[in-house]
This record gives sequence, structure tokens and C-alpha cells, in this order.
Amino acid sequence: MRPAPDTDYFYVIKSISDESFKDIERPTELALRYQYDHCEVFIHEVNHHVVAYALVTMDNGEPYIWSIATKEGFRGCGIATGLIVEILTFYFDRHAEGIGLTVNVNNPAQKLYFDQGFRATRVIPRYYGDVSGLRMRRKLL
Repeated sequence: MRPAPDTDYFYVIKSISDESFKDIERPTELALRYQYDHCEVFIHEVNHHVVAYALVTMDNGEPYIWSIATKEGFRGCGIATGLIVEILTFYFDRHAEGIGLTVNVNNPAQKLYFDQGFRATRVIPRYYGDVSGLRMRRKLL
């Protein structure tokens, strides 16, 4: 779901991001704020509390999942899968040809992305400092 314009979930999202990403993978507050203000924001709530989010921006004319994370106590429950399905549907309905993301080559979330139809398109050396990133894309049309 997209937040209503008068609702600001930024600091909740920042808290989830800070909990989920460490070192070079953790965006600065300024970078996160910029993306939050300039992209589509998807959230998942449990009992009126945001427990997961995704920020989707545009990259070369296609949607790109810039950040996606779930609070620690809610991981492994299918929430991120639900967000990805929602994102795929949202952009399919808008006739996007595909959607991309980049993930740390050591991140076990790769399985989730592969299960949702994303495929590796290239390895980006030292994308996360000393660690490579795996660029992935899923066709929508």
C-alpha cells in the first residue's frame, strides 16, 4: 500500500532500515529520506504498526526496488513475499516491462527473489565495499 500524502512513515522506515542493514549497506539518513520522498513507498502493517517496507524508484525507465526490509521479529513469515507480489502487481498494472533490484551476493534473500521470478543479470564487483552485488531483474510483460 502507498501511504497517504499526509502520513509520514519515514522514521519508522528508517528504524527498520537501521535494524536490517549494517555498515556500507545501511543508507545514510539523507539518502533514505531522498528516496522516501521521491519514490513509491509500500508498507505492511500488523496491528497498525509498520513491520515491513519497500521503496521503489525508477532506473532506466523501469521500477527498481531500492530498499526492502522487514522488522526482525516478523522475518520468515512471508511478509516480504507479500510486498514483492504487491509491487509486481502494481507495476504490471502500469505496463512496466520489468523490475530490478541489487542484492549482496551473501544475502540469503536471494532465494526469495529467485522464487518470485527474478533472475541474475550481472555481478557488480565491490558494489557493497569489498562485497559484490548481484543485479537481478524480473520481466513483467
